[in-house]
Amino acid sequence: MNRRIVTLALLLALTGCDTGGETPSVAQTAQALAPGQARHEVGVTFQYGSLLATVGDAVYDQQRAEYLLAVRYRNIGDAWADSNVLASLRTATGAVPMTSPGMPRIPPRAVAEVTYTAQAVSADPTTGGRVVFGGEQREQAAVALDGAPSAVFTPTAQPLDVWLRNGKYTVHVTRARVLAGSIGALNQQAEPGRRVLRLDFDLFAHRFDPVNGFFPQEHLLLVPPGGGEPIQALDTSAGVVPRSWTLFGGNWADFPVPAAYPGDYQLRLSSVSTKGFSTFHPDKIVYATAGLTIGAGAPSDAPGPDLPTPVPVLGAQPSAAVPSGFDVAVTTGTVNVPGFAFTPRRLRYDPTARTATLDGDARYLTSDNADPASPLYVAPQFTFNVALVDGGRYHPGAVTGGMTVATTGTTPVTLRFDAVDRLAPDTAALLVGPSNSMASSLPLGDASTVPPYPTAVATGPVTAPPIVAGDWTVQVTSYRLGLLSSVPAPAPGTRQLELRMTVTCSPAARSRALGLVFRPAGMVFLLGGGGYLTQPVADGGIGDFQPGQTQELSVLFSVPDSFTPARLGLTVRGVDEVADLFTDKFAETTGGIDLGAAGAGEDLS
Repeated sequence: MNRRIVTLALLLALTGCDTGGETPSVAQTAQALAPGQARHEVGVTFQYGSLLATVGDAVYDQQRAEYLLAVRYRNIGDAWADSNVLASLRTATGAVPMTSPGMPRIPPRAVAEVTYTAQAVSADPTTGGRVVFGGEQREQAAVALDGAPSAVFTPTAQPLDVWLRNGKYTVHVTRARVLAGSIGALNQQAEPGRRVLRLDFDLFAHRFDPVNGFFPQEHLLLVPPGGGEPIQALDTSAGVVPRSWTLFGGNWADFPVPAAYPGDYQLRLSSVSTKGFSTFHPDKIVYATAGLTIGAGAPSDAPGPDLPTPVPVLGAQPSAAVPSGFDVAVTTGTVNVPGFAFTPRRLRYDPTARTATLDGDARYLTSDNADPASPLYVAPQFTFNVALVDGGRYHPGAVTGGMTVATTGTTPVTLRFDAVDRLAPDTAALLVGPSNSMASSLPLGDASTVPPYPTAVATGPVTAPPIVAGDWTVQVTSYRLGLLSSVPAPAPGTRQLELRMTVTCSPAARSRALGLVFRPAGMVFLLGGGGYLTQPVADGGIGDFQPGQTQELSVLFSVPDSFTPARLGLTVRGVDEVADLFTDKFAETTGGIDLGAAGAGEDLS
């Protein structure tokens, strides 16, 4: 029986969460060897897809004819990643598969450790042996077990300062990373003999693009050294529909390049989208080109604290002692998940059925004015990846029963975890989050070593003068800071800032073709660098006004995890360019707003 023992630990240092200097709980320290067992150090690191793998110690068990290898997978990508990486032991006598059941989904910035086991290994394979990771259709990593050179690749990075302007857009490339595979939601290893070149860039939009918006895959092409057919991106960051004079950071595009990647490339920026209507007249598309010199680069910094060397878990069979069941109250608090606050209430464990159940209450946090009577209305859904962590063990689970959450008050939610061979209530912790973002974490017992993340949703007052633009007067009154919406989900390392405001329409306002409409996501901005504006990621709904009417609205911005309430510049526009496509000029007013000291978020008790 092949087996894979899975352990997991959250690494939250990168997100701004202080673990208090505590080493996260990972695989246990090396176990004592039995007669006939020999331990060897391997110590090789490589990348596979979104995973950065560290091969630790190996143990050969002569009596069982087994070879066990410990591997730590760290998710360096932006989405939860499956760790179903194939492995096989290669020796002079042939290949022995090391595949096994179990495919833990690892959240971004977290690690999971696995123990691979190969059976029917008649002799210690260390001398001259290799373990090959991955299938033949993808670039494989071959790890030498005896200290000989291994055929592996680890990420590299180099800073860049390359600018391209074409029509409505300017792209500023700030960094190049060369990877063994795509680390986005694709989570895919490169093809044999290939690497992935990720270009990180900022986008400046000079004018509103009412037809196409900016989608990296439609606007950027890479020309390889020496010319040749331009290369299209494999994967990219999300597209945007920018308003005029806005700035978007954190963009990227992944291009396939040869394994011998250093050279002089050219990046092309098209004047319009290369898809859709533009394909009818490709001769009308204009390209701006800039050179990119990609060198060998420097090793990328490890995205997290140093951890002990992974060691195999020996004696994988369950203990003869039957674990005890329990039904206990959970009093460790509330965890903020994008769009929701979840408060665990009771944790139950049935050792006979090998199931654990976590009951709790969910509260919807997103501010919106959606009409439940509308045929297009979709009620809030508590649908997230969930897992229990206990002393290094990782137990994936799912939401059971109803997933619909009421827009007011709290809704009972039950999480179920199967195949739980043992569980201790004092050391357990909960991981929960959307597939394309960080995992939120909450200790369920007082002895858990998993730190809570993120901090609680904070609220605070805003001191600001009324800002008048055209027919509109905006008065910002308060703010919230946290993971407030799952659409879009906050990117790893970010939170969401919600500004609540009262909006008044001038009594003398004259109705336009679409009425007197105030859409915060297209009319309220934060003042960014260089005079450009930061566009909201969402709002609480569109206000449909009558002259002289006042309504309460909200707008949502993405901010770094390290954001602290301070003085901000707020810009209000008199029109939304989406609603007024033929407007060639509009009123725009910028004023200072002061975010006061934050208090605790809403109590769910």
